[in-house]
Amino acid sequence: MVAAAWSTVSAETISKCWRHTEEQGKEKEKEKEKEKEKEKDPNMDGLQQSLGRLAREQGSKVVDAALYLAVDATIDTNKEKTDEELIQGIKESHRVDMEEESENEEENQEDDSSPPTLKEAITSVFTLLEYCPHYNFSDETLKHLTLVKKDLLLTLQERKKQATITNYFTPAAAPASASASSSYSSS
Repeated sequence: MVAAAWSTVSAETISKCWRHTEEQGKEKEKEKEKEKEKEKDPNMDGLQQSLGRLAREQGSKVVDAALYLAVDATIDTNKEKTDEELIQGIKESHRVDMEEESENEEENQEDDSSPPTLKEAITSVFTLLEYCPHYNFSDETLKHLTLVKKDLLLTLQERKKQATITNYFTPAAAPASASASSSYSSS
């Protein structure tokens, strides 16, 4: 019975069936691709835009975001290090830190920079006063910063005061002029 049924099917019918199957397969692939795009991580678009902007700023080639994230995929991060590897890593880290520290010291020795201005000091204290409450610094620290702020603002206020002519005469100068006037009148 199966053999009789197959003998009635023409080659053209079989060909049409295969074409129909291929078209459905392509449609299913397209649907899967659309679903993958819908499932695509929205952060990936933002990362790709950031990488593009960075490449334009630096005049370099744009890196694909997926490739950027997968760069370490082949590195075994779960491998346990031996004691020797750990010690070597610490030594290298310490060596690099020491080199950076000595470079910074050399730069500081060569740099004969002037102290910050009063305006810079005030700006720094205001920045610290905004920073500290967000990171749970003690009330004592905030009190000290507030005192420093008050001192700096008083210094600024004193510098802004216009000097009067009497500021130029010191109390030490007054007796000398008084003795000169008394010697002038006695002669």
